[in-house]
Amino acid sequence: MVPGLTDRKTLSRWTNDPRARESISELWRHDPNPAQTLLFQEDINDGIERGDVSVLNYHYYCCPWAPIYRVNRPILVGDRRLQPGQEFTYEASAEEVLETGRFVRKIVNGPFSTTSQIDYCNPGDFHDD
Repeated sequence: MVPGLTDRKTLSRWTNDPRARESISELWRHDPNPAQTLLFQEDINDGIERGDVSVLNYHYYCCPWAPIYRVNRPILVGDRRLQPGQEFTYEASAEEVLETGRFVRKIVNGPFSTTSQIDYCNPGDFHDD
């Protein structure tokens, strides 16, 4: 799995799931700029260290199953300015690569709700999100 991108509390679940391992491989295989993908996560990690961001107790439903965060103090993640009280996650996805050529790297704003849905986000898979 992807330390930092994947919610640490769920790493063992995804590590033991063959489809999840395949999805992570596909994500990195199609990522045109892995350094940029990790740079966004570094912004978030720096915010956590400063106390600007808190990690909540649930994760996003799409590969790489990133944590959901809450903003405690204003923070800039990539080019997005986030404000206190906002919930967000970081989506990195190769799901649209075969259809559009686009690798997705974005901040997704909440609020979020719990779901039993899992999306492996493999390129070429049917998706309705």
